[in-house]
Amino acid sequence: MNLLISDVPADDPAFIGSGPFATPPDAKLPVGLPDWVNALLTKTNREARQPEATAVNHHIIASNRDACAAVADDARKKGLAVYISPVLLEGEVGYEVDKLFDELENLPPGLHVFGGETTVALPETLGCGGRNQHLALAAAIHMAGRSDLWLLAAGTDGTDGPTQEAGALVDGGTVARGEASGLDALDCLHAPMPALFCKPVVT
Repeated sequence: MNLLISDVPADDPAFIGSGPFATPPDAKLPVGLPDWVNALLTKTNREARQPEATAVNHHIIASNRDACAAVADDARKKGLAVYISPVLLEGEVGYEVDKLFDELENLPPGLHVFGGETTVALPETLGCGGRNQHLALAAAIHMAGRSDLWLLAAGTDGTDGPTQEAGALVDGGTVARGEASGLDALDCLHAPMPALFCKPVVT
């Protein structure tokens, strides 16, 4: 039995943690796996060809939607008006942020909870940060100058890219505070950050 905590939108065992126990039939196994893993995956591949047999039973015990529900429940206990989006964010960050803010313009005031997993096209030279910090900075550009919006982008696994942070909290003043520190939001969004800036920055 494979118990899974899912952070991917479709909760597909083949994509949770790279799916070590949900290898598709005839897949080439990675080099260097322990013998017991090789044996189990070989068995999984063989039995997956037989519809009546299942080598590993997969059970999702927690998911992205569960995390969203937990956030909403806690916020309601604090007296906040809470709305959970029924649609998970799954596309490229820039597109999803544009869509998110178009949607927010037509929603009532309150705490709006969105879940999902966006994607980022990586440049040849990698910078620092991850998809959540990328989303937060893209959102900060949308929010620049506004005093009625705050956005927290956070990863349920506790990290975001090659950093110790899970994401970022931004508001309408984030871009201006960055500019006061000599940083251009668009440059930071589209170009790798020098190692000097690859450390926690409170904005």
